[in-house]
Amino acid sequence: MRSAAALRLPLLSHEGQSIVEHLSTRCQSCGRQPSHLHQHPRAVHGTHKRGRKSYVCQNCGKTYKWYSGLHRHLTYECGKPPRFQCPYCNYIAKHRSHIYCHIKSTHAQSAVYAVDIQQRSD
Repeated sequence: MRSAAALRLPLLSHEGQSIVEHLSTRCQSCGRQPSHLHQHPRAVHGTHKRGRKSYVCQNCGKTYKWYSGLHRHLTYECGKPPRFQCPYCNYIAKHRSHIYCHIKSTHAQSAVYAVDIQQRSD
């Protein structure tokens, strides 16, 4: 039977570095060793994993991983009053899906739909 040491894999190299060096906790952009490497790229460099840029709202500074998140934020959230209302009570929200969840949990036997306050007032 082989010993545990004999079963260990040899240290391989990756682009001139040992695997231990390659898998270090250093930032690939600036060389720092932050305590939270997974949060560092976005917080310091404005990028997500794999170098993907984040999308920043010019009004409030919120960041989004995808453009669609920023677009939704600008359309429904940033500086805008809630747009949708529950047809059964006074609950209002900025997203239609929040109204749907509210109706399913609070008004369980009722039809699920939302009133668009913006269209009603136009």
